[in-house]
Amino acid sequence: MINQKLTGKRTYSYVQDREFVRRTEYFENIVMQPGVAKELRIFKNADRMLREWESAYEPIYSRDKKIAVWRNLISFFCSVGYYILIVVLLVYAVYEVKAGTIKVDVFLTLYGMAQSMSSVIQRFSNTFHHIKRNLFDMGRMKYFMETAPVSEEKEKTEEVEADCPIVFEAKDLCFSYDDKREVLHHLNFQIHQGETIALVGLNGSGKSTLVKLLVELYQPTQGELLFKGKSYKTYQRGKINQSIGMFFQDFALFHASLRENVGYGDLKNIENREKITEALRKGGGMKLLERLPEGMETWLLKKVKKGSVNLSGGEQQKVAVSRAHMSDKDVLIFDEPASALDPIAEMEQFSAIQEKIQGRTAILISHRVGFARLADRIFVMDQGKLAEVGTHEELMEKQGIYLEFFQSQAEWYDVKKEDAAYETE
Repeated sequence: MINQKLTGKRTYSYVQDREFVRRTEYFENIVMQPGVAKELRIFKNADRMLREWESAYEPIYSRDKKIAVWRNLISFFCSVGYYILIVVLLVYAVYEVKAGTIKVDVFLTLYGMAQSMSSVIQRFSNTFHHIKRNLFDMGRMKYFMETAPVSEEKEKTEEVEADCPIVFEAKDLCFSYDDKREVLHHLNFQIHQGETIALVGLNGSGKSTLVKLLVELYQPTQGELLFKGKSYKTYQRGKINQSIGMFFQDFALFHASLRENVGYGDLKNIENREKITEALRKGGGMKLLERLPEGMETWLLKKVKKGSVNLSGGEQQKVAVSRAHMSDKDVLIFDEPASALDPIAEMEQFSAIQEKIQGRTAILISHRVGFARLADRIFVMDQGKLAEVGTHEELMEKQGIYLEFFQSQAEWYDVKKEDAAYETE
């Protein structure tokens, strides 16, 4: 029982020291990544990384060492005491048997019962420990569930309208990750059915945060979002996402075949090799498909299966974009789908996306502005605000932030200088 109490204390301490635990787990996980291994060798940082891991682990090690010492000492003395008691009882029982006070069969029965009772007590102790630990975890889960944001609406029965002229609408939309720092400031806009929007801006301008609001990953802290004429609050959670196909800049590749990695974008067609090949073509992945030893059945990422292949950053991005091309949804959002590509490959990627989005509502996000001319309208984000809205020509004539972006990046895209330069009167 004392051992179980010490183990329970260790579990509680683990929760208390979660910051130290996270740090040690971070160092343990990061050194397993191939890219990090290269950095450590090139910059001779292995010793420093080891010292930081030791520094993070020291508080946990010291606490666990004390608990382990006490647990072992207590276990030792309990065991010694138990066996001394058994010896004393045996000596006493032998004496009583010789004296004729009890019979041998009664003695053996009592001894067996004592042994069984010891096992029962041990099992009860283990069960009690598990119950106590589960109750502790349930208490934490209850806390998370009670503190999770809950919508005021009890019943959410709204269905997504098939035909609505306005797909997205923001009214005085604000968002902050905490009470101190607001990252989106009073956004107002409409995105119409069948319209292609280019959302551009520097890194950290709020583009990806806005997209995560649109797909319900975040909730606005102020203002209102509408999808096809109805407030987000009136839809069941996840209902809107059923109409949206999405590519995130922090995409994931899976330890599976190329076919499966692309097919996850549309599970009902995961065996449809023709559709997957077409998605790879639109995503710029045909050269990758041709060079893989087993074609689309080649496994990606070498960690799991022999014969798997690792891909470059650009190739990984093409696979993820191809996954998005599997979608037949009405609204498509591409968040930095070409950030790992060179400018020429980027334009090819966006041209393929433009082919994919014909007749659909689409939002294309990038910190590069070369592709923006493909869009019907351009939204320029700057420091969490919607700074400019218009077509490529309108924003160039406005001579504002967009013009600065375009001029600074024009040489990447083989744009004639006179097309990128507007003289200020």
